Order: sequence, then structure tokens, then C-alpha cells
Amino acid sequence: MRFTWGQTLSRFPLLFLIPWTLIVLVFDGFLGHGMVRQLQSMRHPSVTGTITRSEVSTHSDGDGTTYSF
Repeated sequence: MRFTWGQTLSRFPLLFLIPWTLIVLVFDGFLGHGMVRQLQSMRHPSVTGTITRSEVSTHSDGDGTTYSF
């Protein structure tokens, strides 16, 4: 079966829209997941307090620098 140029052009929107839709749905899924997590965090209690000490330690070697609390 031979395909004509017109048949190829008529398939182009479908070949573009399906991958584009999948990309957008994945992106929307990441956004939706973030929003759900943000809403869930509102259920955790909050407290008042004062930070009395904070320190970041560094360690350097041949692989680079490592930071720790």
C-alpha cells in the first residue's frame, strides 16, 4: 500500500498531539502532586520556638567538599 504526501500530512497533527499531551499530563501530575503535598502539610501542627544554635560543618577531600549539620 502506498501513502501519498497528503496522507502523511494528515497524520502529522496526531503524531504531534499524542506525545505533547503525554508530556503535558506528566507535567500536570508533578504540579498536582506538589499541591496535594502542600495541602497535606497544613494538617501538621506548628509551634513557636527559638533557634539557639546552628552549625554547618565542612569536610574537603579529593572528591570535593561535603557539608553536614
